[in-house]
Amino acid sequence: MYSETHVFARRDHWFRKIHKRVATAKKIKSGRQMQGGFTLYDFSYTATSHLIHAGVDLVTVRDY
Repeated sequence: MYSETHVFARRDHWFRKIHKRVATAKKIKSGRQMQGGFTLYDFSYTATSHLIHAGVDLVTVRDY
């Protein structure tokens, strides 16, 4: 099971379904097979960037 250090408390299968549904409804390119497609993994880069810009130390960001 996931610990408190993870962003989500449970596996991300439910979030993948929501992501796909929203991307389809909003006509956003989604998926690795599409050139320029947005994936859930892209959120990790966004979250990391926000943490670093907020001044969180790199060891904490790495562990998160």
